[in-house]
Amino acid sequence: MNLVKLCTSFVTAFAVAALVSGCSVSDSEDDEYSKWTFSGSVVSGSTGLGLEGATIDYMDGSGKQKTASTDESGAFFIDGLPYGQHTFTFSHYTVDKKDTLYYAPKIITVASTGESSYMEGVVASGSRVVRLSPLNAGIAGELYVQEEATGVKSPAPKVKLRLAHQDTAFVNIAPETFSAATDSLGRFTFKKLPADSGLTLSAEPFTYKGKTYRFSNTALPRLRSDAVHDMGRIFLVRDTLKESAPVIVSSNVMDNNRMGYKNLSPLITPYYVFSEALSKENISVSLAGDSATVITPEIKGDTLYLRHTAPLAAEKSYSVSIVGYTKKGERLTVDLSGDAAFTTNRGLYAVTSNAWAASSRYKATFSVNDTLWVKFSDSLATVQWSKAAKVKKSIYADNESPNADAWIKADTLFVKMFETFDDSLATGDTVGMNITAHAKNGLYLQGLTVLTELSKAPVSSSSEASSSSEASSSSAGSSSSVESSPSSSSSSAAAD
Repeated sequence: MNLVKLCTSFVTAFAVAALVSGCSVSDSEDDEYSKWTFSGSVVSGSTGLGLEGATIDYMDGSGKQKTASTDESGAFFIDGLPYGQHTFTFSHYTVDKKDTLYYAPKIITVASTGESSYMEGVVASGSRVVRLSPLNAGIAGELYVQEEATGVKSPAPKVKLRLAHQDTAFVNIAPETFSAATDSLGRFTFKKLPADSGLTLSAEPFTYKGKTYRFSNTALPRLRSDAVHDMGRIFLVRDTLKESAPVIVSSNVMDNNRMGYKNLSPLITPYYVFSEALSKENISVSLAGDSATVITPEIKGDTLYLRHTAPLAAEKSYSVSIVGYTKKGERLTVDLSGDAAFTTNRGLYAVTSNAWAASSRYKATFSVNDTLWVKFSDSLATVQWSKAAKVKKSIYADNESPNADAWIKADTLFVKMFETFDDSLATGDTVGMNITAHAKNGLYLQGLTVLTELSKAPVSSSSEASSSSEASSSSAGSSSSVESSPSSSSSSAAAD
């Protein structure tokens, strides 16, 4: 008996079944190879009743996307399928007035199981009963931890939970409904779940008072349509494998998940609170990110402070390595790099100046009678002067041979060149200053360069310094190695 007759006999034997057989073949002699049919029924996973109008999406032999649907009893019949493997996606929804009930889609892969030696026909895999589950079930519960020493029971907040189908044929059309998180009281709720079995609940580890607790993956019972399954109070299990060494309970430079904070002040004194008291002997701390910063570790009970006399460098990422012992004699090794590293902000910086460009087509020019000013982010204490690079003449105000006057008013530095600044300079020559500014709060800015072109002819008197600064700022541009164009309102405020 050849394969065509075998398949025909198979179809005849089961024709009386409610499901249509999935293995009939075409007898067309013109086909390059014979075709087969795929059939079956789509039913509700909760009631077992057929679903009328369920959609079946698939691709035909030419690569075109096609769609079929079930009849009033939920049956379907797809013919003209060429030999080989095909994927069918089943989906369905019902509308009751304003309410729409979706069913969890399902993907099924079907293939012919053989081919005759004379290409007379192929035998497809058996017929299918496809169960689609309505997305109207739910689960709820509470996550708690219990302290071993005291027996105190506490809720586990902000724990992320996930539901997954053991049957990978299910398609999750709404991924967000398959994840949840506990609230401040440890409660969680999942909605719009498939009313079916095979779901597994998992959760992320939870840290409480320096100890790690875990959730045991749980297979859920069969969920009922239009019902919420209450799992009650679930206690997380203590993970003792992660507690061979003391852990960091809290810190002012990273969160409980060991994610380093950003934009911290360079004045901050980093500290780390451990789950056990630390020994003051043989403690070693290194700070990677700025070799110029000297750290002095200080221990107070369970807290380690990283003291430093000078501010940390601005806009730097700092990794911390800690080696020491607890008071119980346990060795302690902590590496806080990568995501655990913290980052400082800009610290002290120049906000604006009347020597900065108001337009890229101009360069600022100053007479020896004009007053140049720079406004900073914090109130200044002192300014140090050094030689400026690539200038005809450097401006100094505090060395042995000063050629300018300088004074500080709150957060602004004012500079005025002497009348006898340099008689050999010509109009258009570049002059400038290189300074290190120190703020009253301890922050500093090193190597700020401010440049300008010199105008030999005086354009204002010292009593008119403020107005001339505004005029030069509005009519001329500038160059600066640190900042770009300031707003004219900031310049006017600083000049006043």
